Amino acid sequence: MSSPKGQGVDITALSLQQLSQVKKQFEDELTHLTNSFSQLRAAQARFKECLRSISQGAGAKAEEYQRRE
Repeated sequence: MSSPKGQGVDITALSLQQLSQVKKQFEDELTHLTNSFSQLRAAQARFKECLRSISQGAGAKAEEYQRRE
């Protein structure tokens, strides 16, 4: 069943056990990618919140500075 990376495998030549292994590998990879995507979206949301906080904080500091003058 092993083949060099980038080369296809004729799935009609695989046994039922090999097909089951391929199916499990795909399911595991899909689970990993789904989890990674969820983590990436959460990190993106945190990053956007940080930018929003910085922007609001910078605006408040500028207003405070202008009032002092």
